[in-house]
Amino acid sequence: MNPFELRGPQFLLFYAVFAIVMILIARAIRRAGEGGDVPSGSSLMSDAYLLAYLRGGANETIQVAALSLIDRGLLTVNAMTLQKTADVSPESARRRLERMILERFTTPGPATELFKSDALKRECETLEEELKRQKLLPDSAIQTWRGMLFAVTLVIVGGVAAVKIFIGISRGRPILFLVILGLIAVIALARVIFTRRARLGDEVLADVRRLFGGLRDRASSITPGGSTNELALLAAVFGLGAVPYSQFPWKRDLVPATETTSSDWSTTSSSCGSSCGSSCGGGCGGGCGGCGS
Repeated sequence: MNPFELRGPQFLLFYAVFAIVMILIARAIRRAGEGGDVPSGSSLMSDAYLLAYLRGGANETIQVAALSLIDRGLLTVNAMTLQKTADVSPESARRRLERMILERFTTPGPATELFKSDALKRECETLEEELKRQKLLPDSAIQTWRGMLFAVTLVIVGGVAAVKIFIGISRGRPILFLVILGLIAVIALARVIFTRRARLGDEVLADVRRLFGGLRDRASSITPGGSTNELALLAAVFGLGAVPYSQFPWKRDLVPATETTSSDWSTTSSSCGSSCGSSCGGGCGGGCGGCGS
């Protein structure tokens, strides 16, 4: 049976199923083309800033860096205002990102400026390049592969809709619902292909979360004072929401008040922050009048 001869509601149902199948196939092909192993000698497991960037990008990394500096006594926070601790030299910080934060807050400033600094975000680009080198974030080769995959699947998914739209126009049938459904399919297709992390990055992050599951379970036993890097690793892997408020009540000062609620920071639940898991779905409700033959 020719699917293009189906009436409006039947074709919309056919196209929805067809699009979902194509999107799932595209996702499987993308993941199959992005396999590999973490390069030997990788410092990922012990580098809180690499982990934070892998999980959530530049803002999450800057937030973890500020958290670590405060815990180590190099940066002070009060009422969402940050300032370098007196008599502390920026050179005493371990990483360039940390030194830049200390230099930025030599004089008091609102914590929100952490996330408005282009200089800090540019510094985080070195982490991005390292993650691309390890194939955890899509490098140029992966981006090219994704672009080709998207182009091919777009021609298929969009082509089927375009043919039926042409038929509907030629026969004076309404096509609005099919146009909307086609746009939804294209958006969903782009979301499953152009994910922020590469497949290997998703797998490594999942492995890291399992590895540090014990740290999350005993988060309440982490002692303030910066004697270990456990606090930074906890926040890097699970987000600031996993940091226990009872020991670190000042953590709420590291984000704008409008972005938090008391419940967000009084629990130890994890925050997944931009995990980029893609889902694909769509409903077609409200009746259907178009594209009939």
